[in-house]
Order: sequence, then structure tokens, then C-alpha cells
Amino acid sequence: MWERGSLRTIAIAGGVLLVAFLLMPDSSFPKPRDHASLIELLKNQQKEEAPLYAFNPFEDVVDNDARSFGPGFFNQHPKLLRNIRRDLGPGDIEWRLENSRQRLLFVPERRAKMARLFGDYCGHVIDYTLQKTGLENPYVRIVTLAEENPAIPATGVTVFLVHNLAEEVKGTYVFSSPGRNPLKIDLSRKTFLGEVGSYTTNILLRGEGQPEFTWDRYTIWQTTARNPFTVLTVPVEETLHIAVREQTHRAIREQFEANPSKNAEGLEEIVEDWMAVEEALVGGVLHALLPGFLKRHAANLPDSSIEEDLESRSHFGQYRHLRKAIEVVEDLGYEEALRMYEDYPRNFKDLVI
Repeated sequence: MWERGSLRTIAIAGGVLLVAFLLMPDSSFPKPRDHASLIELLKNQQKEEAPLYAFNPFEDVVDNDARSFGPGFFNQHPKLLRNIRRDLGPGDIEWRLENSRQRLLFVPERRAKMARLFGDYCGHVIDYTLQKTGLENPYVRIVTLAEENPAIPATGVTVFLVHNLAEEVKGTYVFSSPGRNPLKIDLSRKTFLGEVGSYTTNILLRGEGQPEFTWDRYTIWQTTARNPFTVLTVPVEETLHIAVREQTHRAIREQFEANPSKNAEGLEEIVEDWMAVEEALVGGVLHALLPGFLKRHAANLPDSSIEEDLESRSHFGQYRHLRKAIEVVEDLGYEEALRMYEDYPRNFKDLVI
């Protein structure tokens, strides 16, 4: 599953650090000129699924996943259902999802060489991206996580580097029968997300129909993927997502306010629509900047890896405008494309859809 720069819609009715670098506005980050050793590590690695550490505490959510996987689990375990029937006795049995909670889990990057080389690459390519685009540096630090529940600074954006990322969903299910005490059963499921990078906005829709936007003060970048190019895109891609997210918020708000149906379903459609446009802009700019950088500083990266990455993304709806956007940005120039999105996001959208 790809989910870069995701937006999450909600409708209403400190860890020990292994490696930490500070990104300074004046580009004081070390800049190795050659990333060949990193490419070789990326081409020859196995993704691990243990040990798993908690990234954050459980949070209460309205989660359709918990609502759906519970019945499936019970249907696959008839003995458990028989035990529930025995405890509750004869008569109709009803069930409900009392609450659901979720948290992120991560596998730490325990290879010191990988942590060092990928951290150096991130600093180098971020500096390059900022210098080319004139964008401000949003980051306060880059951290390779070693232990769980890291502290999140209140300002700026912190980058957390991990080996692998998962989500744990817990649901409490209540079974009841007339005249019997309810029976509660907790279930949990862990799912590896396959997200090499993400930067999340939360949208709160209040009763008066006005969306409120808040955003995470962190972004999580994974050091593993089947295609090395996919990992290498993450620092550039997420830096661009962070830079243009405010314009995406504005476009969503304006379209939602013009929509006569001001409900959560309508908001979700608008969010999904504009996220595909943001992905298109970011992807177009990335493809204008990154291939040339990699030819100079990672010459051992196979040329085919770029097309393989594009082909992989083409199977996901959020990248449906990506190939067109690459052409549009090439014609406009990446600086003009960013300016257009900043001033008139709708104009860029019309060019790529």
C-alpha cells in the first residue's frame, strides 16, 4: 500500500535516540558526494518484521477495519463462538463494537552503516531540493529511532527513520443475551503498512460545517522497499508535500465551502480529489529534480528502477495523474509549477486532470 502525504478525515456527531542530526537553515549538514555504498545496501537487503516497538500510545478511533475484522475472526474460530454461546446461554445473542484503538509500531533500523548512510543521503538530497526550489527548511532534526514512544517537538517537523512500519488495531467486542451479563472480548491485529514515507493532516469537521486542519509534527521514513529508487524518493517527496500542504488545505476548504452538501462524505471526496492533485505536483517536481541528482551522486542505481517505480504507482488511484503531471512540470518548469500551485491550485489541477 502506498500512502504518501495522506490526509485523514474525522467527522464529529520519550524514546532513546540512536542517531540524531540537526538540519540547519544555512545547510550545515554533511554532504557526501557519492552514495554508491547506500545503493548497494538498498539493493541487497531483507525487510525485517521484528522487533516491534510502539511509536505512539493507543488512540481511540472510529475504525472500519476493527468493525470488519472482528466478525471475520469470530467466523473463522467456531470454537470461540461455541464458548460464547455456552457462557451466554440460549436465546438471541447480539454483539457490538464497544471501542477501537490504534497505534503505530516500528521495526528499528539496527544496521549502523545503513542508519549512517541513509541519514547522510537524506541531509544531502534535502539540501539540494531546498537550494533548487527556494523552499524553507521545515525540519528540526532527523532521528533514527531505537526505542519506543519518541518525544515529538511542538514546533517544526521531525523526521523519524525506521526499518519497517506497522499499524496495530485493537477492538473491544461486547456480546450480550437477555438476562445474562455481557461478555467482552478484545482482539488486535498488526498490519505492515508498506509506507515508505508519510506526512499526515487531520481534518476535523465540526457541527457548523467548517473543516479544521491540524497536521503531525513528524514524518516517518522507511529505509526498506523492494525498489531502491522508491526509498531514495522519500526525502524529496515528503519535503515537497510539507511545503505545499497549506495550499492543498486552502483548495479543499474553498471547494468544500462552495459545495452545497457540507457533510463528511462530501469532504472525503474533495480530500481524495485534491490529494491526487498534490501527489501529481509533488511527483512531477520530484521527477524534474531527483534523476539528475542521482546520476551524479548514485551512478550505480539502475536506470530501470525509475520506470519500475512509476509502474508500481500506476496501480494506486492516488497516483492517477502522475504521468501527466511529469509532462506538465517538464513543460512549465518545476519553479513555475510550484508558483502556480501556491497562487492558483485550481489552475494546476486543470492542467493535470
